[in-house]
Amino acid sequence: MDNKGSGERPGLPYAFYYKYTDDAESECNLAIQPGNRTLYICHFPEDDVRLFNDLKVSVRIRDTNQTLYHRTLEVEKVGLIDHPKNIKAFWAGNGNVIQVTWNSPNHEFRDFFRYQVQYWPENSTHTYDQIINSEDLPCRLKNLQYDLFYHLHVRTQVNEGDDSFWGPWSETITFFSLASPDKIELRCVTPDLFLVCCKWNKVTEYPHALQQLFYHYGEHNWQLCERNINMTDCNCVFMAKNDSQLSIIVNISSADHLLQVFFKEPFWINHVVSPPPPDLHLQQVPGGKLALNWTLPVSGLEQDMIYEIRFSKDAGTTWKTLQIPRGVSHEVLDLMPGSRYSLQIRSCPSGDRIQGFWSSWSEAASITLPSSKGETMGTFFFFGNLNSHIKQKQK
Repeated sequence: MDNKGSGERPGLPYAFYYKYTDDAESECNLAIQPGNRTLYICHFPEDDVRLFNDLKVSVRIRDTNQTLYHRTLEVEKVGLIDHPKNIKAFWAGNGNVIQVTWNSPNHEFRDFFRYQVQYWPENSTHTYDQIINSEDLPCRLKNLQYDLFYHLHVRTQVNEGDDSFWGPWSETITFFSLASPDKIELRCVTPDLFLVCCKWNKVTEYPHALQQLFYHYGEHNWQLCERNINMTDCNCVFMAKNDSQLSIIVNISSADHLLQVFFKEPFWINHVVSPPPPDLHLQQVPGGKLALNWTLPVSGLEQDMIYEIRFSKDAGTTWKTLQIPRGVSHEVLDLMPGSRYSLQIRSCPSGDRIQGFWSSWSEAASITLPSSKGETMGTFFFFGNLNSHIKQKQK
């Protein structure tokens, strides 16, 4: 800038002077902006705009040199700093976090700037604000709502507390938040604490896009879930670890850019145990009773399981369900002699060590009990489920 105002008039009645500490006083040539009240404007030379240095200004009557006004200013508190440029918002690659970057105003004191980031969802009147200092860049927006289109702009202020002024807002940019894993019914479970099975529904909006699952434990790098381990009803399988939380994303991408990211919040493997159904063993015992015992196809989890056993009589559609407490592996039922029964069992992790979900019901095991008049005991029945795909008996 120069100090010649575009609307300068000769013979103005006032003069404007300024000086910094230890500098000589300078006169600023004034421009005027006419209107109902005349506005006098001083354009400072760029070299005379100094932060963190007291600026003394005064207005005098030119003919008499009488001082009308005088004031000491701190430029950093009254200056309007330009907004950042080249603002970008993108997924940070870890957690539900959008990272915002920009080019700060090119100024020697930019390390003393702070920024206000304001953002809001499409069609919303509610805005969110984040104040961030230069030393804390880049800016990170956390815990955004899933599946929303956001608007964002940024402005700058010299970090001198609430007394200084904010500069103008930048142009508004837009970005998408992460997509909810519920949208594609993403589910990751472990049947045995050794392998993790993940499955999801294909995103139909991008039928030709590449759909890949990535995972990482703790602070380790993202790894692509390969299809080199086969398990029934799994899109991909990888090795389980329980020394740190597991994070999951499903990337939808074209040949040249990322289209969408479905993010699953970090979780512990021992909290998503989905065991296979137990193997059920039946044996008739005297008195119209039926002895049941069961085993899990995977070892080491028996003491952490609760069970449900259900049975129906004579091919009926009504089931009676029994709750079996944790750690129990046998039961005796007092049933009606001469009737035919169908039985099923399922298991669920319960306790501090492991948590998770109910297994599917085991295959229905059917048995006809002898009538009270006659038939002998001793037949042993085994109904296994290991390595089989379970089809539930409908209620």
